[in-house]
Amino acid sequence: MRLKDPLAGDDRDVLIYMNSPLRHGGQTFYQASFGKNDTLSVLQVVRNPAWTLPYLSCLLVSLGLLWHFGVMLRKSLGARSA
Repeated sequence: MRLKDPLAGDDRDVLIYMNSPLRHGGQTFYQASFGKNDTLSVLQVVRNPAWTLPYLSCLLVSLGLLWHFGVMLRKSLGARSA
């Protein structure tokens, strides 16, 4: 497939296949299925304005786990020294 976007200055060949979507202009193009004896690809176009939320959630969970580990480590080390 050829991607031409004069506003972004893109003019290139792209290959969209399973687990390798194309992200361009705030939209994501996924290969949804095949057709006509695997000579046709059916694409699904998705716009997700909240794409950063899963990353922020993982960051918050990681920080919470590190904080909890630190608290428990401090308690454990404090109990040993007493």
